[in-house]
Order: sequence, then structure tokens, then C-alpha cells
Amino acid sequence: MSKINGPLHVDTFVNERYCKADLINIMISSHNLNKKSCIYVGDHSDDYIAANSAGISFLKVANY
Repeated sequence: MSKINGPLHVDTFVNERYCKADLINIMISSHNLNKKSCIYVGDHSDDYIAANSAGISFLKVANY
């Protein structure tokens, strides 16, 4: 199991265990959100792919 200590480790934890697009959809449905009002913020190409697969907008930020 990955040690969770900051965004990059959380990202690794999610990638190792789940599909990001599935988690995005679970969060959206569990909070009764509208996909058109959601923006996924990320810094990796797989973040863009996850947002696109989930059908929501994506905002790329610089890697840290």
C-alpha cells in the first residue's frame, strides 16, 4: 500500500486501486451534482483522460 503523504501519493494510491473516471462519477452521483457544473483540476495527462471519460471539464495546473 502506498504511503499517503501529499497529492502525488494520493494520485498514485488512486491509480493503483481504482479508475479515476469511476471515482469522479461516484463523487458526482453521491453528492447529486450536475456534470456540467463540475471541473476536475489536475496536473497529469491521466487526469485529463479521467475527466474526459467521466464527461466533465478539465483544468490543467502546473506540476509541482
